[in-house]
Amino acid sequence: MLAAKHDFTIERGGVFTRSIQWKDTDGNSQDLTDYTAAMDIRPSWLSLVVIKRLSTDDGSISLGANGLITLNLNADDTKALTGYMKGVYTLEMYPAGLTVNAIRLLEGFVFFSNEVTE
Repeated sequence: MLAAKHDFTIERGGVFTRSIQWKDTDGNSQDLTDYTAAMDIRPSWLSLVVIKRLSTDDGSISLGANGLITLNLNADDTKALTGYMKGVYTLEMYPAGLTVNAIRLLEGFVFFSNEVTE
């Protein structure tokens, strides 16, 4: 399965929440029982620098019923995303608690919008 492409904009100093529904090729919601997820934002595809990591381990990614995956960053988290105007990300799903054999579900660019009024 090839990863779907989607770009995000994160407003610094604001709450960032996005929900994604994972469906199989027949349009049925994916059962997320026993899955974990992680998403790294990096400056470029080849960079080892991680601007921000979201995961089910820290609660910044939550997995719900009917294949619902929700990304969450609070205002303090987004305010700390300084020094970059753009990055790249991959959202990976790990079945049955594995940390290898990830399913790359989504990938794309992240644009950071600066806060002007505080």
